[in-house]
Parts: sequence; C-alpha cells; structure tokens
Amino acid sequence: MLLGSLEGVWLRKPLTPQEIIELDQALIEVFALHRDLKSRIPTARYIKFPQVPAILAESFVVVTASKLFGAGWKARFGGSVSDVQLVNATGQTQRVEVKSTARHEFQELKLKDLLADTLVWVCFGKRFREGYGTIQIVILDNPGAHILTPVRLDIPRLMRRLGDTPDLRYIEVANFEEFLLSSVL
Repeated sequence: MLLGSLEGVWLRKPLTPQEIIELDQALIEVFALHRDLKSRIPTARYIKFPQVPAILAESFVVVTASKLFGAGWKARFGGSVSDVQLVNATGQTQRVEVKSTARHEFQELKLKDLLADTLVWVCFGKRFREGYGTIQIVILDNPGAHILTPVRLDIPRLMRRLGDTPDLRYIEVANFEEFLLSSVL
C-alpha cells in the first residue's frame, strides 16, 4: 500500500493487524483453490504454487516488533534502505531484512540480507496448505558475520550452519491471530 511521496520516495504503509489476518485467510483459500484445480484438471499441475506476498511477513514484523525485539522497539517499513527499520526510544536504528516461506521452505539469502543488522525469517509452514499450523520465526542478528556469501537454504540447514550463537533467536507461534492481536494492545 503506497502512502505518498517524501522527496520523490514512495512510502509504503504496513497492513493493519486485521488486514494481515484477512490476507492470511485469503492465502489459505488460494492454496485450497490451487489444490482443487490441480485435482480436477491434470494439466493444472504446471501452474506454480501461489507466492506469499512480502507485505504479509513485513507487516507482521512491523506490527509485532515489540514482541520480537523487545518492548522498547518500534518498526516501520525501511524504504530503499531495508525491508523494515527498527527504532528505539534512544533513537538507535537497525536495518531488518525479512524473508518468508510457506511449506516449501527454501529461501535465497542475498547480499542485502547479509548486510542487514538483523534478518527475520517467517516460515508459515503448512498453514496455507492445511488452514492452520505453527509459524516459525527465526531472528538472526549480524547475519553477515555468520554467512559470508549469498546462499540458498532452508531453516533446518540455516540452524545447523549457525550452531549455538547468541545472535540467533527462534520463536514458535501456535496461534497466529492471538500473537498478532496481543502485540497491538
């Protein structure tokens, strides 16, 4: 969603919690329609799985920033600098790159991701396929200190590669709506 221009740069507005929930439900329906189509029309197997729109995970990170990063942090879209920008009460900022995946968990970590202060990977898992399911959130501070070059991997390979490091946090969200809505109270 575009808001307006600031010195020629378009500013995006994150989705509201209710819009995030609506998009989540729409994706569940789209994945079901895709499965139904493939079961009825054999050549529909050539149609790719729907993609998870970046605005879903990015808005989720913005709305839940205080839960993901601590009570003193707020977030907004980062424009050309990063997907999301965090800011705390002292004015400290952090550049956050956001990745998201569904059941097929592979993601390409690019140079911009590795140069960020923090990488957040939201894995929706089987949620869109089954209509429910635990969401995994992996937060990696200083990604470039742990991964030196761009790479394609999934969360289990990422976790094995990183090993035990204080720069890594892992959060499981059993109830997506509750986690989301309790972040705005």
